[in-house]
Amino acid sequence: MKINTINLAKFCLLVFLLYINWFKETFSDVQPVLYLSVGLAILFCFISLEGRTPYLGKQQSIILRVFFLYAIYELFVSFFFSRSLSLSISSLTTVFEFLLVLYCVDMISNLEGNADWFMDIMRIVAIVCAAQAILFGKEFMNGVVVITMSNHNNPNALAFIMLFGIFTLVRNQKKLFKHLVLNTILIVAFLFVIIRSGSRKCLISVLMLIVFFIIEYFQSIKGRKQIGNNQIFSMILVAGIAFAFYYVKNLYSGSASYQRMIALETQDGVSSRITLYREAFELFQRFPIFGVGFDQVKVWSTSGLYSHSTYAEVLACGGIIGVLIFFVPILIEAANMLKYTLAENDPEIKYELVMLITGFLCELFLGIGQIWIEGFSHMSFLFFLFWRYRNLIDRDNMINAREEKRTCRYIIKR
Repeated sequence: MKINTINLAKFCLLVFLLYINWFKETFSDVQPVLYLSVGLAILFCFISLEGRTPYLGKQQSIILRVFFLYAIYELFVSFFFSRSLSLSISSLTTVFEFLLVLYCVDMISNLEGNADWFMDIMRIVAIVCAAQAILFGKEFMNGVVVITMSNHNNPNALAFIMLFGIFTLVRNQKKLFKHLVLNTILIVAFLFVIIRSGSRKCLISVLMLIVFFIIEYFQSIKGRKQIGNNQIFSMILVAGIAFAFYYVKNLYSGSASYQRMIALETQDGVSSRITLYREAFELFQRFPIFGVGFDQVKVWSTSGLYSHSTYAEVLACGGIIGVLIFFVPILIEAANMLKYTLAENDPEIKYELVMLITGFLCELFLGIGQIWIEGFSHMSFLFFLFWRYRNLIDRDNMINAREEKRTCRYIIKR
């Protein structure tokens, strides 16, 4: 019996993702599990390449290339400008480990022609984390008392996993409707965890995702007779919107999320973040070209904290060159995605492209208060957005090429 090494690699990646997002955040850090799962995933991936060398010539995700180039650049800068070289090297080692895992995800996805399996894994991770937070949640002091998986689990990290989980459900309309009731229950559960976590930016982001989803959903069914799942889902949406208005008016004011929203209006709620942003910008003014080195803001900061912003962190740590390496290719690819979406005529493909763009807008917004480059969840989310965009383009081109061949054969026969 032939062993399917790709499935073994997927299982190891599932173990890795459950470990870093659930087990480590809920219980404790068991390093052997981390190294064993990653090591075996890499081993099985490269075994799977045997006899499949064409993969090596395939285009990799732009996120992999950008993050890798930026990490190499920061490694170079850190040797010359870091106050704490050991901290930079330690942090960059983690980044390179994450990139190696993403390389495995990229490899498997290219070999199989899709990355739906990765979305399935992230959905499982989100379900496990949501169950932990709902059934066995612990109080966490984050300005106000919020509920998360444990007394050391960052509520913002938990909320982003919930956002990721909701995205895996709404990004594909056909799969959403296939198990409509179950998926609706999961969306409500994920949203409930976000509200209890008190994560303001994730709540705003997921509401943006849901609003775009609803708009695009009604656009996709316009002009068609609503039967079956479409009719059921329309009724669920109406009921959900009605309940949302009731919840906001009568119950939301008692939630941790609302309390943290109110905190934005107070001096204490914004002063610390403004101080961190100002310190990061002052570092950029002192080292405008190359920056101060990777993960060095916390070394220079009077509070000993990082800047809590992707934009401030890249600006201070990488300087102008770092900003150009990191942001310009991503924004160019995002602009191409938008252009392709506007020109797309297939409703199903256009729907998914709109969801990909909405996911990217969520990340742009979250980047104000969270760091992309140091968290695997953000890195993998961005990876999927742009990998799937390129995957849709390739499929579209293949379909067009087949149609052109059929047309040519028809003309030649005539």
